[in-house]
Amino acid sequence: TMQSRDWSRLRWFPRLSAAGRRGRAVAPENFFEALPALLDEVPPLPGEERLYARLERLVREIEREPDLAVVAIEAAAEAEREVVAPLFEFRNVGRPLPGHWTTLVNGAAFGTDYLTRTAVAKSNVFVNRHRETKYYYQDLDAAGVRLDGSHEYRITFPAGALPPARGFWSLTVYDAAHGLPQDAPGRHSVGSKDADLVYEADGSLTVVVGPAGVDGDTSSGHALRRENRLSAPPGPISLYLRLYWPAPDALDGSWIPPAVQPGPTRVASLLHKKRDAG
Repeated sequence: TMQSRDWSRLRWFPRLSAAGRRGRAVAPENFFEALPALLDEVPPLPGEERLYARLERLVREIEREPDLAVVAIEAAAEAEREVVAPLFEFRNVGRPLPGHWTTLVNGAAFGTDYLTRTAVAKSNVFVNRHRETKYYYQDLDAAGVRLDGSHEYRITFPAGALPPARGFWSLTVYDAAHGLPQDAPGRHSVGSKDADLVYEADGSLTVVVGPAGVDGDTSSGHALRRENRLSAPPGPISLYLRLYWPAPDALDGSWIPPAVQPGPTRVASLLHKKRDAG
């Protein structure tokens, strides 16, 4: 059944952008100033009535006791530092999978899973519902080492095991700020809509991620294709795989992305560090 929504009637949170700087409206030092307006604007979900009552009582107590406000702000700052800040890293978002990938199983339907909801808001703003789009996040290579755009990596989808999307899929590289790389000319995303992708003779697909302007090392026997290459900036990077209209084997977890393998230059670098440490 076709559904529609009149977005002109959407109710926005009050004054969220009034501070003029991203994130300041919900910073620890003014969180409890914004909280009453949010509680008034956003009705509780079923089962959240008691939580709302506790928050409203806390707001009243803070208004009556200035010393309590200081303690509350300190607690909020600690929570931001110890709990919320680490949720920016993709490896801390959602459910862990083999190969150091993580994924969501309740996207846009978080219910009372406030931690995952916060992680999504912190790391990538918003997501679609689970059955609309399946998301996979990656910060680490197969050995659990942080991905770094100064080195080369490969992800090979075997023949018959390409990302199972009934719509389309895409694999994107992001910089340390989870933005598209600004200082790495070249392609930053590939997917099933790219007609120029080059598949191997057996039907498999290898995507190479590495420094911009570098063709890569062919010593492993792989014919590295420019069409299949994602350009990355130096420093920490992340990979983000999206499946639009995912097939059942993605939804039930029977399909999992292959681990990200370090290229020859990365392996040599790690071996050199181990020798130096020894």
